[in-house]
Parts: sequence; structure tokens; C-alpha cells
Amino acid sequence: ATDFLPDSGLWQWRYWGKGSFTPMHARWDVAGKGEWRDKLIELTALSTGFDKLQYGTMEVSTPRLVLDQPVRWFRDAEKPTFSGALALNAGQTRFSGGSTLPPSVLTFSVD
Repeated sequence: ATDFLPDSGLWQWRYWGKGSFTPMHARWDVAGKGEWRDKLIELTALSTGFDKLQYGTMEVSTPRLVLDQPVRWFRDAEKPTFSGALALNAGQTRFSGGSTLPPSVLTFSVD
């Protein structure tokens, strides 16, 4: 951080981690970076995912959420804005009865 106070100055960060998500029998990881520059909070990199998600009779392989466009939150009292775009990439989805769904990508934006 450089001369940082909320909405004044610059704070750049990186984050990372890993762990277990016991309810869905999964291991997860997260990594990314961003900054808070004056009134703008920006997430410029994100990658978070699981080795699998297993719930009941369904198992999704390697779902991962990544940024398509940076997430930006402009903290203005008169005209605040929030925007960004993300993509959820998932491998094959299997069901215990033998049926499957092919790998898929869900892209979405936030405003």
C-alpha cells in the first residue's frame, strides 16, 4: 500500500489459497490479484476451482471460475458502478445411473 486510506491512495494485493470443501468431497484452490486505487476497487485476475464437485448422484469434474473482464467497483456517492465478466468452465458431469453431460462453459457479466 502507498499512502492508503479508504478511497484515497493505492493498495495493490495478491491472494492465493487452497483447502478442502468437505460437503462436496472436493479440494479447491484460488489465486488472483487486484488493487484499490482511490475510489476504484478492481479485481484484475481470478482463478478459483475444484478438483471435482460431488453431490448425491452427480459429479462435475474440474469446475473453474475465471475472469473474462476485470471486476470494477467504482465507489462514487453520486454514481456508483459495478461491472465485470466471468466464465465458469466445467468438465464432464457424470450421474450414477451412467448418463453424462459434456464439458461446458457458462459465461456471464455483472453490472
